[in-house]
Amino acid sequence: MTASVRKTIHHPDLRLERRVLQSYNERRLESLPPQFAETLKAKKLVAVSTGNQSLAKAIWCLESIGRSQDLFTEAFTDLSAGKFKSAWDKLEQCEIVLVHLKPHFTEVNDRFGIRHMRSHIPKFQDLYPFTLGVSPAYLFREMRCSVCDARIYLRNTCDHVVGEIYDGEMCARAITDVDILEISLVDNPNQKYSVIFPNGDNDSRLSHLQRVAEILESPWTAWSYEKEERKRKFGSDDGITPTQPCPCGSSKSFQDCDCPKELTFPHFEIEVGDEARFDAWARKADPEQR
Repeated sequence: MTASVRKTIHHPDLRLERRVLQSYNERRLESLPPQFAETLKAKKLVAVSTGNQSLAKAIWCLESIGRSQDLFTEAFTDLSAGKFKSAWDKLEQCEIVLVHLKPHFTEVNDRFGIRHMRSHIPKFQDLYPFTLGVSPAYLFREMRCSVCDARIYLRNTCDHVVGEIYDGEMCARAITDVDILEISLVDNPNQKYSVIFPNGDNDSRLSHLQRVAEILESPWTAWSYEKEERKRKFGSDDGITPTQPCPCGSSKSFQDCDCPKELTFPHFEIEVGDEARFDAWARKADPEQR
């Protein structure tokens, strides 16, 4: 199926959109223009009206590629601006788009940057120090098919397959009636947007993320890292005054904080291609502050 979609994506009617998506590296920090999505939507309507399901599916794939490129670029822009929670959420959204895309389209090469995004999203995510989040438990009382709106029962479902593309849209299950049973605090929740940022973006334990974004020329710059635990002392030699926030991230002043003033930090050594390595200190999250 992916080979068929790959062939259909090269349809003459999609030449311009294909070239725009392949120029992702040239766009660097620029998102796709609004008319890009509008043009694809119009072409998909024509494909559906003429019964060309293969073309409609190929257009859905191009829409997904464009959405993933925009989310990846926006996440990088947010990191550069110190909007760490927003970047975290967009990285997850990009990850989800790529998961949905994978069964339908796989690149032979990396003309659309898909491989780059798949390999670098986990790298950016691993730079974050927080793992504690909320995990809700639900009771689904009513579930419907997003394609035909049929109600889904345990032993009685419609013929549409979840994740498959129909009329240029992905089939999903719409939850129309639900009860929340409980909300638990867990390490590494399945939904990454539930990870708690105790101090929002204003947290010294996140400052190394902005440093990494500054090192890279664009979100499409390839990079790697090595991670290890190191100890470091903090004091007046680091320019810290008694009334400044303690580097441990406790939100207390340096003079009032009872931390040992010698903390273990995750240390990241960033390598950009064949260039020199850069160090990025990540302040360790206190279990009570995660």
